[in-house]
Amino acid sequence: MISYLIILGTTAYMVPHFHKFMTLPVAAIIYTKVFVDTPASPSDISTEGEAERILHELEQARRFYWINSGMRLNIELHSIVVDSFKLSSEIYSPEEYRPPKPELVKKILTEHELQNVVGVVHIAVELRFNANKGKYVYTGAGGGLTCGIGDSGYGISWWQSPPPGAYVDNSWLFVHEFNHQVDALFHASGYPEYWFNHPSPTENNVARFGEHFDCNAYILRKWPDSLWFNMKFGMVDSSLDMDADGFPDNDDRVPLDEARFGSSSKAIDTDHDGLTDKEEAMLLHWCDSGVDERFCSGHYMPDPHSMDSDGDGIPDSADIYPIYPISTRITRNDWWNCHFDDSLLSGDVWISRTDSSLIFKFELDKEAKIKLQIDADDNGWFIGRDNYKIVINPDGSLRAKLIVNASIPGEWPFDDKKLLADDNIRSFKVEHEGKYIYYLEVPRNYYTGMELLDCEIMGFLFGFRPLGYSRYITVFEPHHLIRLMLSGDCPNL
Repeated sequence: MISYLIILGTTAYMVPHFHKFMTLPVAAIIYTKVFVDTPASPSDISTEGEAERILHELEQARRFYWINSGMRLNIELHSIVVDSFKLSSEIYSPEEYRPPKPELVKKILTEHELQNVVGVVHIAVELRFNANKGKYVYTGAGGGLTCGIGDSGYGISWWQSPPPGAYVDNSWLFVHEFNHQVDALFHASGYPEYWFNHPSPTENNVARFGEHFDCNAYILRKWPDSLWFNMKFGMVDSSLDMDADGFPDNDDRVPLDEARFGSSSKAIDTDHDGLTDKEEAMLLHWCDSGVDERFCSGHYMPDPHSMDSDGDGIPDSADIYPIYPISTRITRNDWWNCHFDDSLLSGDVWISRTDSSLIFKFELDKEAKIKLQIDADDNGWFIGRDNYKIVINPDGSLRAKLIVNASIPGEWPFDDKKLLADDNIRSFKVEHEGKYIYYLEVPRNYYTGMELLDCEIMGFLFGFRPLGYSRYITVFEPHHLIRLMLSGDCPNL
C-alpha cells in the first residue's frame, strides 16, 4: 500500500516512506602477503591486485545477503588491508585449527576504531614454496572456520584465500562462514531456530533446495521478515523508499537499490508486469560464481522495464521462470530444449523420454566434461535417495554415477556409488558438422525414485566444464535445480 500524500488546504505534501533493515558492522582484515616459511626474497613475490579481487568477491557476498534476506540484512563492511610481509606464525595461533591471534585482531580493530563491530572476517593470501613447481603457491583450498560471537563481543571467520581462477572464491567462503556468525547472533538473541547451513535430515534443516549457495539463499529467504529486527546485535537502519515497495530508492550504504537496478522509485511495479520491483530483483539469487560452478555469461537478468524479461512471450508475473525462456514439460514425442551462450562455450540441452528412460542430448561447440544432477522426487538435494549425480568425460565415456543418499536414519548425506552400480546408465559422443554431441540415457529405477510417471516433477542442473577450465558453466543459476514435469494429462507447474 502506498500512502504518502497529505493535502492541507490546496497544497499536497509528499510524506516520505522509509524501508527498515538491519545493519551489521563487520570488519574484513585482509593480509595480501603471508608466507608459511621465510622466503629468500619476499619483495620479488607479487600479489598485486589481490586485495581488489578479494574485496570485489566480498561485495558479491554482501549483495547475496541483501537480496536473499528480502533486503533486510545489510552487512556494513569495513576493510583493513595489510600489504606488508608477514609470516603465518605472526598472525595465526599455534593450535591445529590455526585461529587468528586474538590479541592481534583486537589490536588491529582498535587501531582502526572498529571496536564495535559484531563480526570479523580474517582472510590471508598465504603462500608456500612448492619444490615440484619451483614457485610459491597459494595454500587456500576452499575451506574456512568460524567462531560465533563470544566474550570479545564479535564473531570471527577465517580462511586462506583461494588463488584466482580456483574452483571456489572468497564470495562463497564469506557467504557460508558468515552465515555461521548470523546463526550464532540469532542464537544469542534467543532464536536458536535459525537454520544451521550444513543441511542434513539429522539436523532437521532440509527442504527443497540444492547445494551451497542455493541452500544459504533458502535459509535467508525462509527467515520471517519481522524477526530480522529481533537480533540483539547491530542496528536497525532505514532508507528512503518513496513508493513503499521494500526497495530503497538510492542509498550507497546498501548493495543494491532502485537506482542501480534501474527501476523507478515512484512506482511499485515499474514495468506493470504484475511483479513488484523488489520481487523482480529477487527472481535471482544473484550468484554468478558458485562452488565448482559458474553461471553462463549470456544469461538473462530481471528487467524492470520489460513485462517479459526473457522474451519468451509470457509476462513475468505469469511465467514460472521469468528469466529462463524454457518450456517446463518433457514429452515423449518431442525434445525439451534450452540454449545457452557463454564466453567459453555455447550449446543446447535437449531432453526426451520413453516409457522406461530419460534421454539427454548435449550439443556443444567445444568438447567439455558434463555434470548432470537430477532430484528425481523434486524434494531437495538432501532428502531421500533419489539425488543423481552423473559426470560424462569429454570423450563421451561415463566418469561417475552416484546417488547423494540422505535416506539412512541418523546418518548425514553421503555419496553412495552402490545404488547405481548395476544401473545401465549409458553415454557416448559423436561429432557432426563441427558440433560435439553427447548422448545420455538414464533408465527407470523405482528404488532410487526414477519412476518416470506421467506428471512427475523433477529437479535438474546442467553444467559444462571446457577443457582446461576449473568450473562447470551452468545453464541455470549455480546449484539451483530447475523444475520440469514429465508430460501427461496434468495441470501446469
